[in-house]
Amino acid sequence: MKPATLLRPWLTLGAAFVLASGCHETHTTAPDAHVHALDAALDVDAPETSAHVAHDAVSADAPRDRSRDLELRLGDWSAERGRRAEFRLVGREGLVDSLVVLRAVSTGTERFLLAGAMGASPARLDWYIDRDGDGRFGPSDTASHALAPTAPPYSLTLSSEAVPGDPAPLPADRSDLVGNLRGFEVHEGVRFDVTVTEVGSERTVALYRDEAMSGADAFALRLPNVLRPGVAYRVFLFIDLNDNGVYDPRGDHGSGLEGTATAAGLTFGHDHHTNRSWWE
Repeated sequence: MKPATLLRPWLTLGAAFVLASGCHETHTTAPDAHVHALDAALDVDAPETSAHVAHDAVSADAPRDRSRDLELRLGDWSAERGRRAEFRLVGREGLVDSLVVLRAVSTGTERFLLAGAMGASPARLDWYIDRDGDGRFGPSDTASHALAPTAPPYSLTLSSEAVPGDPAPLPADRSDLVGNLRGFEVHEGVRFDVTVTEVGSERTVALYRDEAMSGADAFALRLPNVLRPGVAYRVFLFIDLNDNGVYDPRGDHGSGLEGTATAAGLTFGHDHHTNRSWWE
């Protein structure tokens, strides 16, 4: 069994989770294979619509306190390529503070960041590999665990080997975030991220990542049991057009929405062809 170990700081990750208001879309870098007509700067003075037109985010370069960020890194998961994985940051009372869903392991050495996660003083990280592909933990899946780091830099390298014990259950009193997206076939193979925070907070509540989107025109995603009914959340999605691993308002396509969760959860949509996001 490979224990979880501390990493050296990886300072460039934090920019991916700067959450500016509204939706953002610019492209000033040289065109590449991932660019199409809507991946270009829009007029920031254009009137807003209820469908949330993307626009430049002037505040995206504002400094952010990164001292409580937690970096997670897969430690040679090459044998798990193509499998879904789920990571649950567990608080000292045994409740899940943050959830990460990785649609499929791609390289086996992925890194991802939970902004502000250590501010909740988590006790441990539980994770599992969805070997039967049913989207939930079961007897055929591989579970592992590690104590949360106690001092900065907050980083963990995660083993794919099993450790006895089931992951902490997802809270039954929370609801799902669902996304229905279309028009992304032009960005096949590009990283796609969705980050969820509470409005007024930079702490990551949930993260969905697809390291290499398929060529399908439409797809759906679900983050289960992550929203507290009555709480306002910010959902931010972006496509890593310049392939640098972080959100760059001058080079990537991004969109943000804010909405209040209900017992039925929240469902959002985004059409990349028309550059619109909406609540359903």
